[in-house]
Amino acid sequence: MISNASICLARVVFTVQSRAAAMFPYSASVAGVCASLAAAAGKIASSPASLFAHRLLCWLVRQTSGLHETCEGSVLMLSRMLWCVLTVLLNVIMWIAFTKGLQQSSSSSEALLVNMATNFFLSALIGAVFFGESLSLLWGVGAALIVCGVAIMQIGSSTNKLQEKNT
Repeated sequence: MISNASICLARVVFTVQSRAAAMFPYSASVAGVCASLAAAAGKIASSPASLFAHRLLCWLVRQTSGLHETCEGSVLMLSRMLWCVLTVLLNVIMWIAFTKGLQQSSSSSEALLVNMATNFFLSALIGAVFFGESLSLLWGVGAALIVCGVAIMQIGSSTNKLQEKNT
């Protein structure tokens, strides 16, 4: 059931991207986004810090269903199970997207670098915004080097494609 839903969702994403894929491996970027979202979902599922979200969900269940007794234990278990399912679903989509990104790229290293850069930046953003993690100066230097690496790979890839087209 999970794999059918993820394959269907992945097909929708890839259909939208298929025309522009010759210039940039968009599917590798989608894979990076899914990987960072899967990591965040896994962190929410297992982190004691995420109890606030689970308690909020329990409160919503009580308000909508009229239950006045505590339901935190069952809602917490259900919430964690749903976050775990989401983690698996996002990982399946990530692998499908990464495979498609490998097909779209001129080299496997290009797809890998785009995937890793997207995952790296989005994970840092999610960590800082939603989990209160701090970003150091060293992180900024590393991020700048990754941006330079992606730019160099894209420039080199575009140059190679133009040379092949002219020959």
